[in-house]
Formats: sequence, structure tokens, C-alpha cells
Amino acid sequence: TNINAVDITTLSGTVASAQIANLAVTSAKLASFAVTAARLASFAVTTSRLATNAVTAIKITQSTITQSKLAANSVGANQLIATAVTPATYTAATITVDADGRITAASSGSGGAGGFVPTLISVGPSSGTYTATPQANRLGVYLYAGGGGGAGSWDNVTVGGSGGSGGYGFYNKPITQPFAQPYSVGGGGPGAPSPMGAGSTGGATNFNNVGTVNGGIGGNRAPAFTPGNPGSNGTAPGAALVAPQRNFVTGAGNFGLGGSGVNFPGAGAIGVAGVLYVFENTGT
Repeated sequence: TNINAVDITTLSGTVASAQIANLAVTSAKLASFAVTAARLASFAVTTSRLATNAVTAIKITQSTITQSKLAANSVGANQLIATAVTPATYTAATITVDADGRITAASSGSGGAGGFVPTLISVGPSSGTYTATPQANRLGVYLYAGGGGGAGSWDNVTVGGSGGSGGYGFYNKPITQPFAQPYSVGGGGPGAPSPMGAGSTGGATNFNNVGTVNGGIGGNRAPAFTPGNPGSNGTAPGAALVAPQRNFVTGAGNFGLGGSGVNFPGAGAIGVAGVLYVFENTGT
């Protein structure tokens, strides 16, 4: 008798954890967002308390996952963002690398990387335009000018002067694609047209934007009973190498030599023509 009902919602004070039965506070009894980060003890949320796939990309703060938080070999090929580069083997490649160190573009054949191979041999007098293959980025060029013509003599005892040898040399030329340049190869200088004439200068050999070698000077005639003077040799300005032997690499032992002089009544001999050899670094 005399029972009094008490509404517990009107009670004041706190409920200590000791008064809460185990498993009494379930998810259903928690209001939405009731458990905040401030109410969680440090390290309270462990891996075992997370549902599978509970942590998604949207729940990860930018820059939260640092290198120290990654286990060794945890990032594999499937975790890397794909680029536009096709998996392949590239030869003499040009590559593009972005700020993150990824290769974003690659192509073959834009830079020469092989050994030198001959691509042109032209004997004078001749001319044309040389177009390098797209893979080449360096030329090795041998230039020989025409030899000077021989001179005649005043008499039938002495000999007129021989013509000078044409200039020759090796030119090492880096090139930028596309590369197309004109060239001209000198012919030999004519010999003296008469027994008492002087020989003519040989033709120069020029490869535009590479180099020019000058023809040998024609031999000189001389007074009676006096040998004629030989013409001077041509020069090779700017050559990377002028070897003591004309045939040390190319086998061009006779190209660009001066013509011989003669005695009366013959005419001097014509000089030997020049030659152009071109090599590209496109060999394998």
C-alpha cells in the first residue's frame, strides 16, 4: 500500500561505470554522434574493433599516410596510378619524367647512339644536298679538295712544277634534326694547256655548316733549263684532325693529289678530284 512511483528521468547526479552492467550500453542506446573523438581514450580504437572496409578513402585526411606508416613492399604495381607509357623496350630513347619521378612519355629513335656507318661517298666534281637519317645526332665527315694541275716546261729537258695536293681533314659534327645541307665536291685543277703554262688550282670541297677544304695550287712553269716550282697544298680550316697519311681511314690514297708537271712539248697533268665521305652514328 501507499506505493510511490518515481520517474528516473528526473533524478540528478551521475551513473558511475561500476553501476553499469556489462554490455548494458549497446549501439541502439547511443544517440547519433554521441561518441566523439574527445570521448575516446588514446589507442581505444584498435584494428580488431574496426569492421571490414570501415576505413574508406574519404575518411583519411590528406597526407595522413606517411612513408613511416607503410610496411615494406606494401605498395605494389596495382596500387600505382597508370600512365600513358606503353610497356616496351626503347632504343636511344627520349623520356619525360614528372615531378613525382614517374615516366610519363617515352619514344625510340630520337637520338643516335650507335657506331658510325658510311652513308655517302661523292667524288668530284659533284654537288647535292645531304639529308641525315632521323636517328642521327652526330656526323663524322672526311673532306678532300681537288689537287692542283701540273705545269709545263720551256724546254724538253726540265719538268714543270707539279700541282699541290688538295686540302683534307676530318670534321666531327654534332647535328640537330632535321638536318639537310648542300655540299659540293671539287674537281682536279686542269694542267697547263701548253708546254709553257702553269697549272690551275683544284676545286674546293664544301659541306655547308660542317667545313670547307681548299684546292691545291697549280704547279708553276719555270725559265728554260730550270725545274718548275710545285704548287702549295690546300688547307683544311677548322678540321678536327688532319692525318699525315691521306688513306689512313678512308683508303683514299689518290684523292686530291696534284697533277704532275711535264717537259716540252706536253701539257701538265690534271689534278686528282676531291671526295666527300659522310658517316652517321646510327650503327648497331
